[in-house]
Amino acid sequence: MRLGIVAVIGLVVALAGCGQEDAIEVRTSGATPAATQDCGESVLQQGERISEQAADCFLDAVDAHSPASLEVSFPTTEGDLIQQTYESLETGKVEVTTDTTQDRYGSGEVQTQVCSGPVRSSFAFTFTTCA
Repeated sequence: MRLGIVAVIGLVVALAGCGQEDAIEVRTSGATPAATQDCGESVLQQGERISEQAADCFLDAVDAHSPASLEVSFPTTEGDLIQQTYESLETGKVEVTTDTTQDRYGSGEVQTQVCSGPVRSSFAFTFTTCA
């Protein structure tokens, strides 16, 4: 009788492992993406422009084809908030995301464009092309 109980317990323990999903270990190649440089967050008032330090940080990263980010918030003429995020890509292009959801008189959309040829402007940056 004891042998039968031991056999049943052994069978239960053996079957308890059935049906469990196997763990999958994911290994990546030795390449690790470069860390994104944080060029800061600028909250501007009417008529202000981003700092030279923030602009230089971002433009240097674009020139070096290094990942970097810069966030800029600024008011519309009516005082509504527009938020832009600039992401420097390893291709030397810039992803620009513009959030106008808080602009009562604007489109109220979030739009993303990939641009090239950034230059310092009176406010932040202008680009030679965007798509």
